Amino acid sequence: MAGFTIIYPTLEQYVEGRVGYNNVNKTLFDANTILKADTDNAPEALTVAEQTVVGRLTGGNIDDLPIGISDDNILQVDGSPNDDEYARFTANGLEGRTTAETIADLGLDARYDLETIIPAASAKTTPVSDDLFNLLDSADSYSLKKVTWWNVRNTLKTYFDLVYVQLTTDQTIAGVKTFSSFPVTPSSAPTTDYEVANKKYVDDNAGGGQYRLFAWEAVTGGGWTFVSDGANSPSLILEDLE
Repeated sequence: MAGFTIIYPTLEQYVEGRVGYNNVNKTLFDANTILKADTDNAPEALTVAEQTVVGRLTGGNIDDLPIGISDDNILQVDGSPNDDEYARFTANGLEGRTTAETIADLGLDARYDLETIIPAASAKTTPVSDDLFNLLDSADSYSLKKVTWWNVRNTLKTYFDLVYVQLTTDQTIAGVKTFSSFPVTPSSAPTTDYEVANKKYVDDNAGGGQYRLFAWEAVTGGGWTFVSDGANSPSLILEDLE
């Protein structure tokens, strides 16, 4: 029969009475046409246009779904992306971008150029406790971490307290220390064994004048100062040299 495609029924179709009502006109089958049915026993032709994919959206019928980047479109890979690259939308779909390209796409390349941003940053003379510094953590595969100035300062203090003489607190210092000038000690007098006695303390407590000490049995005449044994018999004689 001219103009029609006859679909010959099977015996099963004859038995079930499904013969003679659903033949599809072959003139409907242009190039790139398929047969579909959106309801039972209702076949129809569907011509698939270029850049479309046969499919069915939620709540919809079988259709040729467009390829693109609009709502309900099917995405298509644009170009030849590589493993571990990032995806970027183009007019034709998704393309692959390397890490460097992605940073440039986001406008972050200048922001992460430390040679540029550090000299251009505002200066701060004295850091405070909550100021932050970046570091690469060697104990964690050199991942980027942050640390506060408070922790930096305390870490440095702990280290240098073992290397240099502190201004306060008790310390035990080993070795011979040679001073290029005389150290100045406190003005108070020493009160405990092995405390340092300064020049003023010695001058104040040693008495005036210079003396020569003799051991003698008898003394006659002269300007002598006697230290008596209590029986008017001198046992020590101090000669005043001034």
